[in-house]
Amino acid sequence: MRYIPNILSIIRLFLGPIILFLFLSESVNYKWIALLLFFIGSVTDALDGYIARTYDSVSEFGKNIDPFADKVFILSVLFSLYFLIPIYVPLWMILIVVFRDVLVTFIRLVSSKQKIYFQTSNFAKLKTIIQSVVLHISILILILYNYFNINLNFIYYLMLLSTLVTFTTGIDYIRLYFKYKND
Repeated sequence: MRYIPNILSIIRLFLGPIILFLFLSESVNYKWIALLLFFIGSVTDALDGYIARTYDSVSEFGKNIDPFADKVFILSVLFSLYFLIPIYVPLWMILIVVFRDVLVTFIRLVSSKQKIYFQTSNFAKLKTIIQSVVLHISILILILYNYFNINLNFIYYLMLLSTLVTFTTGIDYIRLYFKYKND
């Protein structure tokens, strides 16, 4: 059980580029497979943390590989959507997600050097859930668009919601850092 969380993170790390490749193919069947792999990867994200905490198998490697795998995994899907439907998933949304992830990584690095430790906030965990749900729905809508006349504007508004929540959690990390630094 000790290595399962890290194995799950590594699986997610490799699923991201595979999903990108499948999603960008012309085949609708490949897009269905990409959606299935995204679902599996999302489940591994929930499982690895649960297993690590439940069985006390948290490791330094896991603390580093898990967030990295998350970023590769989510960004692979975001870029897939951007390449396919840039009007509905504009680059500025992805850049906000990237900026937030870089900012949080920087804050965590600075905090650990200053011996300031804080857990991932519930708001940041909610962000992950919202991102995952929004991406699942967006992929599904885009696939169904191949069969039905569906308005893709809904994807834009879902992505806008996800981007705003993501941005807000970045601000929240800054707030938490200064709160713990000044305590």
